[in-house]
Amino acid sequence: MTEEKKIENTPTLDYGPRFSALSARERYDFARFLTKHGANFRTALDRIMYRGFDEWERVGVREIMRDWGYVNCTPQHFFVELGQEGRAALYSELTEMGMCRNTANRRFSTGSFKEWELAGVDALFAEWYNACHSERSEESHRIVRDPSLRSG
Repeated sequence: MTEEKKIENTPTLDYGPRFSALSARERYDFARFLTKHGANFRTALDRIMYRGFDEWERVGVREIMRDWGYVNCTPQHFFVELGQEGRAALYSELTEMGMCRNTANRRFSTGSFKEWELAGVDALFAEWYNACHSERSEESHRIVRDPSLRSG
């Protein structure tokens, strides 16, 4: 399957408040996947099952910085480079995306983001979904090709 086809076939997530397109097992598996990127399992599962994610968490800090014209830099460098006026505009944008000013100031100035927050839930979901479905697709093709693996 081509990369474009994988992305095209990735279901759109319903973030509010549940990932309704996923089975309970898939939600659990996705929460486990997020732990590999620094998320706490219980928090990830709670957010997937009940609360959902804030917009900044879905988009990811790297994408937010990219939108501001900063690529391949740390959150701290980005924050310093913005200056006082730029930070005021950033605070305004992040507030609309669900991150309060104090949190934005603390997290960007110290760079204390987890990998899942940097990458964004949308990008990680696409990665997880495509990996899961390509594995399942490969396994089903292997079973069809190898008669000894067929049931019955």
